[in-house]
Amino acid sequence: LEFVKIETKSHNVKLTVSTGGMATVDQKTAKKGESLFVEVIPTPGYTLTSVRAKSGGSWLEGYYLGKECGAELYEIFMPDSDVEILVDFTRNGPYTITPYIDAPGGQLELSHERAYELEPITVTARPDRGYQVASIGCYHAQLTKVRENVWTFAMPKFKEEVHVRFEAIVYPVSVTVEAPAGGTASLDMDGATIGQTVTLTCVPDEGY
Repeated sequence: LEFVKIETKSHNVKLTVSTGGMATVDQKTAKKGESLFVEVIPTPGYTLTSVRAKSGGSWLEGYYLGKECGAELYEIFMPDSDVEILVDFTRNGPYTITPYIDAPGGQLELSHERAYELEPITVTARPDRGYQVASIGCYHAQLTKVRENVWTFAMPKFKEEVHVRFEAIVYPVSVTVEAPAGGTASLDMDGATIGQTVTLTCVPDEGY
């Protein structure tokens, strides 16, 4: 009686990666039952959706092993046929952006009402005449000033709020008595906003 060793055939391994990250597999060919290790790194702004293997008409799910050196590691057991490993990513979002005017005196404009994570957003404040921006900020993100009354921020991984407060501009007010003097003049305030009443009091010297 003689036994003959049956050689196991190697099959091809194909890797297909969607937009949103990178992935590698440790073997290009493998035999039935061998482990295929897939390392996955999503691009910032994307989330890994699934790691699956397609063999004929059947689907095999990858087993999650954890993180290693910043990559997510999966294991797939090689079937007895060629296999295609599919790695899918999803872009994070879109998330809503809501403007709030906490103190009146102008308008607040956003370049987007909804945006994906890390998408650049432009914020423009338009003060009314006689007003200026007192304060502006986001609930989560950090604003970067581009120029007067214009800011940008990168969309976070959740909905965002932009809050602005306007304030009336106080313009300096002064009075000067020209020489030759003949009395005194005074104001009831040294600064006023548009539309505010300023009272001027003049007191002539004796003989004037």
